[in-house]
Amino acid sequence: MRSACFGLFLIVAMCVSAALGQQQVIKESANPSPQRSMTSQAPATSTAIVGGTLVDVHNGEEIENSVVIIRGERVAKVGVVDKLEIPNDARVVDAHGKWILPGLIDMHVHLWDSDLLPLGLFLANGITTIRDPGYSVLVMRLTREEITSGKRIGPRLFFCGDLLDGMPPLYRESTLLVDTPERAHSAVMFLADQGVDCIKVYNSVKEPELKEIIRSLLTPVISPSSGIYLAP
Repeated sequence: MRSACFGLFLIVAMCVSAALGQQQVIKESANPSPQRSMTSQAPATSTAIVGGTLVDVHNGEEIENSVVIIRGERVAKVGVVDKLEIPNDARVVDAHGKWILPGLIDMHVHLWDSDLLPLGLFLANGITTIRDPGYSVLVMRLTREEITSGKRIGPRLFFCGDLLDGMPPLYRESTLLVDTPERAHSAVMFLADQGVDCIKVYNSVKEPELKEIIRSLLTPVISPSSGIYLAP
């Protein structure tokens, strides 16, 4: 069963109803906010989401008639209408009647047949980040590249790549067999070089190999800057 938790950073995600790939889109406001200057004609460098009800997950409060200023990929400021000035160059999005909440993270997703999956449905349902804890590192790398390059619309993707398993392995596909400490070490180094975010150890890994996997993750070559961890 998938488990979802709130993200560690504020990502704006509208609560919408999604069915068969159809999603409701927030319309850009036709009437600019009175706080926004009309003199600037330059292309927008920021976005202001105005009028929605913002859910503050730290204290449970609902902030009505809110303003969220986004610059690039980051939320820059949060406030309320008439108290937070909207930048002159901002593109204004009318969110009246909508809800704004932190993006959700689905921590257990398996992207089998990822080339056929409508990844945009995650975003349509407020899930802005996903983690795949075990599948082909090749497929995961290609999928993430398609998302980050803009070729496909989808959430931010973290992945473990191929499973590490001992004898007998539970799955014969998308698994690296680590039946000796030396193979355990080389498997960890290989996955780290492939850019994984986590390592998934499976059922048949024996104690000597598990100790080597942990030891390899603690080597200066991998940690602490990489952030690679053992996935539960």
